Amino acid sequence: HRLDAGEFGVDRFELQPFPIRAHAVDVAGVVGRLEGGVEHRRAALAVLAAAVLFSTGGAAIKAADFSGWQIASLRSGIAGLTLLLLVPAARRGWGCRPLLVGTAYAATCICFVLATRLTIGANAIFIQSASPLFVMVLSPLLLRERVSPRDVGFMFPIGLGLALFLLGDQRAVATAPDPAAGNFIATVSAITFAFAMIGFRWLSRDGVLGATT
Repeated sequence: HRLDAGEFGVDRFELQPFPIRAHAVDVAGVVGRLEGGVEHRRAALAVLAAAVLFSTGGAAIKAADFSGWQIASLRSGIAGLTLLLLVPAARRGWGCRPLLVGTAYAATCICFVLATRLTIGANAIFIQSASPLFVMVLSPLLLRERVSPRDVGFMFPIGLGLALFLLGDQRAVATAPDPAAGNFIATVSAITFAFAMIGFRWLSRDGVLGATT
């Protein structure tokens, strides 16, 4: 639009169009940040719920009036059926390589339950959580990944704690009838969990993981 503007010392001036597009982009950015915040909170709550369930799992395993093998079978069976029902991607992409990695993870779940039935629940959880130590040892051999000195520094206290658990003398109690055997099985669980983690990375390199999870 053109208007006379002599009193302003100019012949005329033009009104420029309002930059609606720029404001639309800003609004979209704000909405995106809000949505990202909601997703972040959901993810944080999911991690918290997983931590609570994992922390109380040891007590539930000890309290159940079943054998270790029965608990492991029911636990994994319920989890498998839940994934098949709620995650459509879990119903496709079956093959030898996912089956191999799944076997390592199945061994992890079974060994964790058996270890929890024999030793203190906190021992089983901590020893299995030492799996990054075995990942550090196995990944250069299986994935050709380089281990940095920083990784070694982080893993040293974990290895020391694991050694104290395995070499320490623990008395048998009603809820932990054979701590030495339970700690050993928990160590096997940590090793198989390391193989599972390496397997997940192996599958993700060739895009197999996205088709199976």
